[in-house]
Amino acid sequence: MNTANRCHRGTLSIIVPVFNERDTLAQLVGKLPQIADQQQVLIVDDGSTDGTADLVRELGARRDVQALFHECNLGKGAAIRTALRHTASELIVIQDADLEYDPADIKSLIMPLLEDRADVVFGSRFQRESRTDCGNVRRTANRILTLLSNCLCGLRLTDMETGYKAFRREVDQLVFDFASCKLNDPADHHRRSRSDGRPAVGHA
Repeated sequence: MNTANRCHRGTLSIIVPVFNERDTLAQLVGKLPQIADQQQVLIVDDGSTDGTADLVRELGARRDVQALFHECNLGKGAAIRTALRHTASELIVIQDADLEYDPADIKSLIMPLLEDRADVVFGSRFQRESRTDCGNVRRTANRILTLLSNCLCGLRLTDMETGYKAFRREVDQLVFDFASCKLNDPADHHRRSRSDGRPAVGHA
């Protein structure tokens, strides 16, 4: 891991739920930055059938990686809950394994937590004009659902379907109950297009 971006003197856990992502998982783990004095990666294989589980076992031999397994596919939420039962870190980040979100953005994602400006942070792909490949229909549907969520829960999110989240350990039981937390989505985490490289990162 790259230690040049270290910015947190406490503990950090990066949860990586995986299902049939053998082609990108090793690359993802290799890109994870070392930004905390004590940092662990928890990879949860959710019943993969493409050999991902074997790769997770190999990666689990590393000192900073903990491998966890589901015998059958239970869904991403179940994978996250399994990982939460195996960590006591101060800060927790959820990182998808498909490289849609660049691991280099984790530092930006946790900054509002370190600066005590939020309890939960969501990355957003839509805060600025971006080169996204999700299509107009999906993007419009996302905006409608995000607007409804904001109206119902009193939030100010810009991308309710984001896979990038960070939160404090003490609110881990509220991961799926966002209305009771201070929220912030400062990072301009653009979806990686098929032809472009690393997505840009910005702040609200």
